[in-house]
Amino acid sequence: MVFAFRSTAARLTPALAVFLGGATLGMTHSSVARAEDKRDLRDLEFGVPHDRKRVDPFSPIFPSDKPPCTHAIPGCHELKIFSGSSHFELADDIARRLGTRVGKIKLGRFADGEVQVQVGESVRGKDVYLVQSLASPVNDNIIELLLMVSTMRRASAKKVTVVLPYYAYKHHRRANPAATSLNSKFIQSPAADIAKMLEVMGVDRVIAVDLQMQTIETIMAGVEYFATQVYLRRPLVVMAPNPECLRRARIFQTGLNKWLPDSPAQFAMFFHGTGKKPSGEESPAEIVGDVKGADVIVVDDLIDTSG
Repeated sequence: MVFAFRSTAARLTPALAVFLGGATLGMTHSSVARAEDKRDLRDLEFGVPHDRKRVDPFSPIFPSDKPPCTHAIPGCHELKIFSGSSHFELADDIARRLGTRVGKIKLGRFADGEVQVQVGESVRGKDVYLVQSLASPVNDNIIELLLMVSTMRRASAKKVTVVLPYYAYKHHRRANPAATSLNSKFIQSPAADIAKMLEVMGVDRVIAVDLQMQTIETIMAGVEYFATQVYLRRPLVVMAPNPECLRRARIFQTGLNKWLPDSPAQFAMFFHGTGKKPSGEESPAEIVGDVKGADVIVVDDLIDTSG
Protein backbone atom coordinates (compact mmCIF):
# COMPACT_ATOMS: atom_id res chain seq x y z
CA MET A 1 0.00 0.00 0.00
CA VAL A 2 1.33 3.44 -0.90
CA PHE A 3 0.17 6.69 0.67
CA ALA A 4 0.83 9.96 -1.12
CA PHE A 5 1.18 12.96 1.18
CA ARG A 6 1.26 16.64 0.31
CA SER A 7 2.05 18.97 3.20
CA THR A 8 -0.90 20.98 4.49
CA ALA A 9 -0.93 24.61 5.57
CA ALA A 10 -3.64 27.16 6.15
CA ARG A 11 -2.77 30.59 4.83
CA LEU A 12 -4.93 33.67 5.16
CA THR A 13 -4.41 36.39 2.57
CA PRO A 14 -4.91 40.12 3.23
CA ALA A 15 -8.41 41.44 2.68
CA LEU A 16 -9.44 41.57 -0.96
CA ALA A 17 -12.72 43.36 -0.39
CA VAL A 18 -14.57 44.13 -3.61
CA PHE A 19 -18.35 44.51 -3.27
CA LEU A 20 -20.27 43.73 -6.44
CA GLY A 21 -23.76 44.81 -5.33
CA GLY A 22 -26.76 43.22 -3.63
CA ALA A 23 -29.69 41.16 -4.74
CA THR A 24 -32.61 39.27 -3.31
CA LEU A 25 -32.56 35.71 -1.99
CA GLY A 26 -32.41 32.98 -4.58
CA MET A 27 -31.01 35.04 -7.45
CA THR A 28 -29.61 32.78 -10.12
CA HIS A 29 -26.31 33.73 -11.73
CA SER A 30 -25.31 32.04 -14.97
CA SER A 31 -22.28 32.61 -17.16
CA VAL A 32 -24.49 33.46 -20.17
CA ALA A 33 -27.99 32.15 -19.59
CA ARG A 34 -30.98 34.47 -19.17
CA ALA A 35 -33.71 33.98 -16.58
CA GLU A 36 -36.18 32.94 -19.25
CA ASP A 37 -33.91 30.21 -20.62
CA LYS A 38 -35.96 27.01 -20.79
CA ARG A 39 -33.19 24.53 -21.54
CA ASP A 40 -33.03 21.36 -19.50
CA LEU A 41 -30.70 21.37 -16.51
CA ARG A 42 -28.84 18.49 -14.98
CA ASP A 43 -29.25 19.88 -11.50
CA LEU A 44 -26.97 18.92 -8.66
CA GLU A 45 -28.48 20.01 -5.36
CA PHE A 46 -26.26 19.81 -2.32
CA GLY A 47 -27.35 19.77 1.30
CA VAL A 48 -26.95 17.50 4.31
CA PRO A 49 -28.78 14.27 3.37
CA HIS A 50 -31.42 13.39 5.95
CA ASP A 51 -30.88 9.66 5.55
CA ARG A 52 -27.11 9.81 5.75
CA LYS A 53 -25.69 7.54 8.46
CA ARG A 54 -21.97 7.05 8.86
CA VAL A 55 -19.26 6.98 11.49
CA ASP A 56 -17.82 10.45 11.90
CA PRO A 57 -14.51 10.26 13.85
CA PHE A 58 -14.20 14.04 13.97
CA SER A 59 -17.55 14.86 15.58
CA PRO A 60 -18.28 12.60 18.58
CA ILE A 61 -20.57 15.30 20.01
CA PHE A 62 -22.67 15.48 16.87
CA PRO A 63 -23.43 12.01 15.45
CA SER A 64 -24.10 12.06 11.74
CA ASP A 65 -27.68 10.86 12.19
CA LYS A 66 -28.65 13.79 14.42
CA PRO A 67 -29.13 17.44 13.44
CA PRO A 68 -26.14 19.53 14.60
CA CYS A 69 -26.43 22.40 17.05
CA THR A 70 -25.84 25.78 15.43
CA HIS A 71 -24.54 27.36 18.64
CA ALA A 72 -21.74 24.96 19.57
CA ILE A 73 -19.09 27.58 18.85
CA PRO A 74 -19.61 31.27 19.69
CA GLY A 75 -20.46 33.20 16.56
CA CYS A 76 -21.08 30.05 14.53
CA HIS A 77 -24.65 31.09 13.81
CA GLU A 78 -23.28 34.16 12.02
CA LEU A 79 -21.52 32.13 9.34
CA LYS A 80 -22.71 30.03 6.43
CA ILE A 81 -20.74 27.19 4.85
CA PHE A 82 -21.45 26.18 1.26
CA SER A 83 -19.87 23.49 -0.86
CA GLY A 84 -19.05 23.37 -4.53
CA SER A 85 -19.40 20.13 -6.45
CA SER A 86 -15.74 19.16 -6.01
CA HIS A 87 -15.76 17.87 -2.42
CA PHE A 88 -19.03 17.97 -0.49
CA GLU A 89 -17.77 15.46 2.10
CA LEU A 90 -15.01 17.82 3.23
CA ALA A 91 -17.40 20.75 3.58
CA ASP A 92 -19.77 18.52 5.56
CA ASP A 93 -17.00 17.48 7.96
CA ILE A 94 -15.93 21.10 8.46
CA ALA A 95 -19.50 22.15 9.18
CA ARG A 96 -20.07 19.34 11.66
CA ARG A 97 -16.90 20.13 13.55
CA LEU A 98 -18.16 23.71 13.88
CA GLY A 99 -21.55 22.47 15.03
CA THR A 100 -23.45 23.74 12.01
CA ARG A 101 -24.52 22.39 8.61
CA VAL A 102 -23.72 22.90 4.95
CA GLY A 103 -25.92 25.57 3.41
CA LYS A 104 -28.42 24.88 0.65
CA ILE A 105 -27.14 25.61 -2.81
CA LYS A 106 -28.11 24.25 -6.22
CA LEU A 107 -25.42 23.75 -8.83
CA GLY A 108 -26.64 22.97 -12.33
CA ARG A 109 -25.40 22.53 -15.86
CA PHE A 110 -27.09 23.65 -19.04
CA ALA A 111 -27.08 21.33 -22.03
CA ASP A 112 -24.01 23.08 -23.45
CA GLY A 113 -22.09 22.73 -20.18
CA GLU A 114 -22.56 26.25 -18.80
CA VAL A 115 -22.74 26.51 -15.02
CA GLN A 116 -25.76 27.68 -13.05
CA VAL A 117 -25.62 28.59 -9.35
CA GLN A 118 -28.61 29.26 -7.08
CA VAL A 119 -28.39 29.81 -3.33
CA GLY A 120 -31.30 28.28 -1.42
CA GLU A 121 -31.25 30.27 1.82
CA SER A 122 -30.61 33.81 3.02
CA VAL A 123 -27.00 34.91 3.33
CA ARG A 124 -27.72 38.60 3.88
CA GLY A 125 -25.29 40.02 6.43
CA LYS A 126 -23.60 36.64 6.98
CA ASP A 127 -19.98 35.54 6.79
CA VAL A 128 -19.99 33.02 3.94
CA TYR A 129 -17.38 30.28 3.51
CA LEU A 130 -17.18 28.50 0.16
CA VAL A 131 -15.37 25.14 0.11
CA GLN A 132 -14.18 24.20 -3.36
CA SER A 133 -11.15 22.20 -4.45
CA LEU A 134 -9.63 23.31 -7.75
CA ALA A 135 -8.51 19.80 -8.66
CA SER A 136 -9.67 18.00 -11.81
CA PRO A 137 -11.74 19.08 -13.67
CA VAL A 138 -9.73 22.21 -12.91
CA ASN A 139 -11.32 24.77 -15.23
CA ASP A 140 -14.90 23.65 -14.49
CA ASN A 141 -14.28 23.96 -10.76
CA ILE A 142 -12.74 27.42 -11.16
CA ILE A 143 -15.70 28.78 -13.14
CA GLU A 144 -18.15 27.21 -10.69
CA LEU A 145 -16.33 28.82 -7.76
CA LEU A 146 -16.24 32.26 -9.40
CA LEU A 147 -19.98 32.13 -10.06
CA MET A 148 -20.62 30.96 -6.48
CA VAL A 149 -18.70 33.99 -5.20
CA SER A 150 -20.65 36.30 -7.50
CA THR A 151 -23.96 34.79 -6.40
CA MET A 152 -23.14 35.26 -2.71
CA ARG A 153 -22.15 38.87 -3.28
CA ARG A 154 -25.34 39.57 -5.21
CA ALA A 155 -27.29 37.98 -2.35
CA SER A 156 -25.75 40.55 0.05
CA ALA A 157 -23.32 38.36 1.98
CA LYS A 158 -21.29 40.39 4.50
CA LYS A 159 -17.99 38.64 3.75
CA VAL A 160 -16.98 35.83 1.41
CA THR A 161 -14.12 33.51 2.32
CA VAL A 162 -12.95 30.84 -0.10
CA VAL A 163 -11.48 27.60 1.27
CA LEU A 164 -9.24 25.91 -1.30
CA PRO A 165 -8.00 22.44 -0.28
CA TYR A 166 -6.13 22.38 -3.59
CA TYR A 167 -4.95 25.55 -5.33
CA ALA A 168 -4.72 25.06 -9.08
CA TYR A 169 -2.16 26.23 -11.63
CA LYS A 170 0.92 25.71 -9.47
CA HIS A 171 2.88 23.97 -12.23
CA HIS A 172 4.10 27.40 -13.35
CA ARG A 173 5.61 28.28 -9.98
CA ARG A 174 9.14 28.16 -11.46
CA ALA A 175 8.51 31.34 -13.46
CA ASN A 176 8.49 30.19 -17.06
CA PRO A 177 8.62 32.94 -19.71
CA ALA A 178 5.27 33.94 -21.16
CA ALA A 179 6.61 33.84 -24.72
CA THR A 180 8.71 31.23 -26.48
CA SER A 181 11.39 33.79 -27.23
CA LEU A 182 14.35 33.52 -24.90
CA ASN A 183 14.41 37.31 -24.72
CA SER A 184 10.91 37.54 -23.27
CA LYS A 185 10.84 39.60 -20.07
CA PHE A 186 7.28 38.57 -19.18
CA ILE A 187 6.83 35.71 -16.73
CA GLN A 188 3.81 33.42 -16.54
CA SER A 189 1.94 33.54 -13.24
CA PRO A 190 -1.37 31.67 -13.61
CA ALA A 191 -1.65 31.14 -9.85
CA ALA A 192 -1.56 34.91 -9.34
CA ASP A 193 -4.12 35.28 -12.12
CA ILE A 194 -6.48 32.93 -10.26
CA ALA A 195 -6.06 35.07 -7.14
CA LYS A 196 -6.86 38.17 -9.18
CA MET A 197 -10.04 36.56 -10.52
CA LEU A 198 -11.17 35.78 -6.98
CA GLU A 199 -10.41 39.34 -5.90
CA VAL A 200 -12.39 40.87 -8.77
CA MET A 201 -15.38 38.60 -8.14
CA GLY A 202 -15.56 39.79 -4.52
CA VAL A 203 -13.59 37.42 -2.29
CA ASP A 204 -12.49 38.92 1.05
CA ARG A 205 -10.16 36.14 2.19
CA VAL A 206 -8.64 32.94 0.84
CA ILE A 207 -7.74 29.96 3.01
CA ALA A 208 -5.46 27.75 0.93
CA VAL A 209 -4.15 24.31 1.78
CA ASP A 210 -0.68 23.27 0.62
CA LEU A 211 0.93 26.20 -1.12
CA GLN A 212 4.10 24.11 -1.32
CA MET A 213 5.64 25.96 1.59
CA GLN A 214 8.47 23.84 2.96
CA THR A 215 8.21 24.71 6.64
CA ILE A 216 8.28 22.47 9.69
CA GLU A 217 4.82 23.69 10.76
CA THR A 218 3.14 22.69 7.51
CA ILE A 219 4.83 19.29 7.37
CA MET A 220 3.99 18.46 10.99
CA ALA A 221 0.30 19.04 10.32
CA GLY A 222 0.39 16.08 7.95
CA VAL A 223 2.43 14.02 10.40
CA GLU A 224 -0.19 14.36 13.11
CA TYR A 225 -2.96 13.40 10.70
CA PHE A 226 -1.18 10.22 9.59
CA ALA A 227 -0.26 9.29 13.16
CA THR A 228 -3.77 9.73 14.58
CA GLN A 229 -6.21 9.16 11.71
CA VAL A 230 -4.60 6.61 9.38
CA TYR A 231 -4.00 2.95 10.19
CA LEU A 232 -0.32 2.38 9.42
CA ARG A 233 0.87 -1.19 9.05
CA ARG A 234 4.43 -2.27 9.73
CA PRO A 235 7.01 -2.17 8.31
CA LEU A 236 6.58 1.50 7.39
CA VAL A 237 8.76 3.49 5.01
CA VAL A 238 8.80 7.22 4.23
CA MET A 239 10.01 7.91 0.68
CA ALA A 240 11.28 11.03 -1.07
CA PRO A 241 10.36 10.77 -4.78
CA ASN A 242 13.06 13.22 -5.90
CA PRO A 243 16.02 15.16 -4.46
CA GLU A 244 13.94 18.35 -4.14
CA CYS A 245 11.72 16.66 -1.55
CA LEU A 246 14.53 15.04 0.45
CA ARG A 247 14.45 17.57 3.30
CA ARG A 248 10.64 17.57 3.44
CA ALA A 249 10.52 13.77 3.62
CA ARG A 250 13.23 13.64 6.30
CA ILE A 251 11.33 16.10 8.49
CA PHE A 252 8.18 14.05 7.98
CA GLN A 253 9.97 10.82 8.96
CA THR A 254 11.49 12.38 12.07
CA GLY A 255 8.15 13.78 13.19
CA LEU A 256 6.31 10.53 12.50
CA ASN A 257 8.83 8.50 14.51
CA LYS A 258 8.06 10.62 17.58
CA TRP A 259 4.56 9.17 17.41
CA LEU A 260 5.85 5.64 16.72
CA PRO A 261 8.75 5.12 19.15
CA ASP A 262 8.37 1.32 19.28
CA SER A 263 8.50 0.72 15.51
CA PRO A 264 10.01 3.75 13.75
CA ALA A 265 9.53 4.33 10.04
CA GLN A 266 12.48 3.75 7.75
CA PHE A 267 13.58 6.03 4.93
CA ALA A 268 13.92 5.47 1.19
CA MET A 269 14.82 7.60 -1.81
CA PHE A 270 13.65 7.24 -5.40
CA PHE A 271 16.03 8.20 -8.19
CA HIS A 272 14.71 8.69 -11.72
CA GLY A 273 16.76 7.57 -14.67
CA THR A 274 19.37 10.14 -15.66
CA GLY A 275 18.98 9.60 -19.39
CA LYS A 276 20.87 7.46 -21.85
CA LYS A 277 24.13 5.73 -21.07
CA PRO A 278 27.10 5.96 -23.48
CA SER A 279 26.00 2.59 -24.84
CA GLY A 280 22.64 4.10 -25.84
CA GLU A 281 20.63 2.27 -23.16
CA GLU A 282 18.24 4.13 -20.89
CA SER A 283 19.51 4.66 -17.36
CA PRO A 284 17.11 2.74 -15.07
CA ALA A 285 15.39 4.26 -12.07
CA GLU A 286 16.34 2.91 -8.68
CA ILE A 287 15.21 2.95 -5.06
CA VAL A 288 17.71 3.41 -2.27
CA GLY A 289 16.27 1.70 0.79
CA ASP A 290 14.23 -1.41 1.56
CA VAL A 291 10.53 -1.12 0.68
CA LYS A 292 9.71 -4.82 0.24
CA GLY A 293 6.42 -5.67 1.98
CA ALA A 294 6.17 -2.21 3.53
CA ASP A 295 3.54 0.49 3.59
CA VAL A 296 5.15 3.46 1.84
CA ILE A 297 4.33 7.12 2.45
CA VAL A 298 5.51 9.22 -0.50
CA VAL A 299 6.12 12.81 0.60
CA ASP A 300 6.00 15.18 -2.38
CA ASP A 301 5.26 18.86 -2.93
CA LEU A 302 2.92 18.36 -5.89
CA ILE A 303 1.42 15.05 -7.01
CA ASP A 304 0.10 15.02 -10.56
CA THR A 305 0.81 11.74 -12.35
CA SER A 306 2.73 10.16 -9.44
CA GLY A 307 5.12 8.92 -12.11
